[in-house]
Amino acid sequence: MTPLTPNPSRFLAFDLLATLVAVVHSDGAVLFANSALEDALGTSRRTIEGSQLPECFTEPHILQNALEGAGTATTLQWG
Repeated sequence: MTPLTPNPSRFLAFDLLATLVAVVHSDGAVLFANSALEDALGTSRRTIEGSQLPECFTEPHILQNALEGAGTATTLQWG
């Protein structure tokens, strides 16, 4: 796996939560979606993963600004 493509099994514990969880890259691409998010959106994880999360919001620029700010604050290493 590349640094931008984490192992999805790393996030499987999020499926135990009733809270909606999406792990996203700083560009807004969904790397992982938990089962609660699948249920809420009424679509499969396969469809959600790889899509642009900001497009799910009525004001996507707010989420995009937050993601950009988080991306400049820290660098995550996958592996």
